[in-house]
Amino acid sequence: MVIKQIVLQIESFETFILMTIIFFVVMVLLMMMSRQNTKPRILKPEIRTELICENCHTKIVREFKEGEHVSMRTGEECPRCKGPLKVNLIFSELPQQR
Repeated sequence: MVIKQIVLQIESFETFILMTIIFFVVMVLLMMMSRQNTKPRILKPEIRTELICENCHTKIVREFKEGEHVSMRTGEECPRCKGPLKVNLIFSELPQQR
């Protein structure tokens, strides 16, 4: 009788250990599969131009236009004093930074 109880306890313990190992193996496999499916999101930077008024030194930031370079007069007028604007700075920023 006592031997049967000991044998049953050992069998149930072995079953518990086996089920625990299977559970952890399944969890590790699921984590590995979930990481494979996620691709890193690549954010495309936006190229921006900072314009400065030659008269009142007002700064304006807008999208970059092809052919612009630093110190170039753009032919645009300052919204504040109607003075000429020139390119002060060309830079890039990620969309989430704004």
